[in-house]
Amino acid sequence: MALPDGRVAAVYNHRGDPQGVRVAVSEDLSAFDRDGELTVFDAGAEATFGETDHENFLAEHLLIAFGKPQGFLDADGTLLTFFWCTSQGVTHTRWVRVAVT
Repeated sequence: MALPDGRVAAVYNHRGDPQGVRVAVSEDLSAFDRDGELTVFDAGAEATFGETDHENFLAEHLLIAFGKPQGFLDADGTLLTFFWCTSQGVTHTRWVRVAVT
């Protein structure tokens, strides 16, 4: 998402350890500040619904317990992010308001 100061914010799924939804900012669209990124959802032990019994790509990805992060810039300059996730066995949509500095 384009920010008022010319930077860009990316809201994305991080599928490495630890898994979750993160926000990173870039000044040039080629290098994102991964050291200063923000975790808006830490999937922890709930990163997946279970274990697959084979190496099937589709079966593996049907078990992921969070995803589809998106967002938009609010009129006051804050970033509103949203995504679906499962927490304590309940799947729902979560919104997070982020002040990008």
